[in-house]
Amino acid sequence: MSKILSTSGFTQLLVEPSFRWFCYGTVIILTLLGYIQEPVRFSNSISFIGLPYRLHYYVMICITLGLYILTFLGLWYTIRWDASTLSTYWYIPIIVLIYAIVTQFFLSSFTVSSNPKDEQLHPPPWYMMSHNVRLWIYYGILVLDIFIFISALLYSGTSDTYDSTILHKYFLNKFGGLSPGNTLNFIIGWMGLGGLLIDMYVIYIHNTYSACKYGLPRSWDI
Repeated sequence: MSKILSTSGFTQLLVEPSFRWFCYGTVIILTLLGYIQEPVRFSNSISFIGLPYRLHYYVMICITLGLYILTFLGLWYTIRWDASTLSTYWYIPIIVLIYAIVTQFFLSSFTVSSNPKDEQLHPPPWYMMSHNVRLWIYYGILVLDIFIFISALLYSGTSDTYDSTILHKYFLNKFGGLSPGNTLNFIIGWMGLGGLLIDMYVIYIHNTYSACKYGLPRSWDI
């Protein structure tokens, strides 16, 4: 058995279904926009995990979207809207479409180097926004992910079944508790921390971004 944390004011807003769906929809749009705007996805320099940054970012966006899919399932099976006119798995084509969009941009991302010829042949894409705008996009994603994480924590409540250890108090009892029938919700809730870590990593990259650091032409310092 779990109890929902008492809420008032802003915390009450966080558990409102419409606000939670708004945050989720907005963060998906910003995540796709952030990837499309990402200059590092054109870099062939090797990242710290041994992959070219072009591939590194693609793997990272796929993992991020996977976490958002889990978040969606958590939302859909707890605060779904009236879906009487929709098929049971109506969301699967949308998920496939989102991955297809990301994959298309990955495949169409030509690699660019600091070679002067590349600078002339491949200027920054016309749609690429300034560094500050891109950074604010990722700050927006971080804020929304924090809202999503906290709202899930508030909505799922805290289990009062097990409270004998610090581990239970601060981890195992959260998100409704790690108990039969709630295991999936518990795992999905805590996996939100993975998304927050990815957000902070991407913000770090943008705070320290310079074209030469990723082997891109100087004209890409925008």
